[in-house]
Amino acid sequence: YDADAAVVGIYGKFMTLADRYVILNELRGDLLNTTANADESLRQVSSHMVTAGNPYASPRPFYELIVNCNDVLENFNMMLREKRITQDEYNQRYSDIGALRSFLFLQVGIHFGEVPYVTSSLKDVDAVRNTANFPKLPFTVLLDSLITFTENLPYKELYPSGTNLNLSVDGYPTQKFYINKKVILGDLHL
Repeated sequence: YDADAAVVGIYGKFMTLADRYVILNELRGDLLNTTANADESLRQVSSHMVTAGNPYASPRPFYELIVNCNDVLENFNMMLREKRITQDEYNQRYSDIGALRSFLFLQVGIHFGEVPYVTSSLKDVDAVRNTANFPKLPFTVLLDSLITFTENLPYKELYPSGTNLNLSVDGYPTQKFYINKKVILGDLHL
């Protein structure tokens, strides 16, 4: 139940990035423009002239979730070692959170270019302050790293029927809530 709660918690936090995802991907594209009612931060994003104070100019919310994913992945490893989850449960949950982390890094790389590739959990504030722990990778190198990691995930299917994470909530199947690992691999290869 702890592993399942961790997965649901990560997805709960992931939902808080929805506005950034839409704004950074769509407002910067060719098909949308701001209206007269848009605030200055949205106009800046649309015109590709973002200032330092713009709330959309920071990758911090993405990295907060990436660090959470790293913690969950490390805890899944511990749960497997301690036989608190089976190998199949581990493979499914580890792959799900790993694929979500790859998606997050893809978004950070697309929007911010050369970015730190942080794949370990952070134990304390000193680890965060040591920038040598987090070398910045050019987008092409980041992309290669994400492809290698995601292709090596042990489970690429949806959660199977009968598992705690594949059920119906208010008539909606939860399997559609989770990242599709084959789709993220397609995005990475595009």
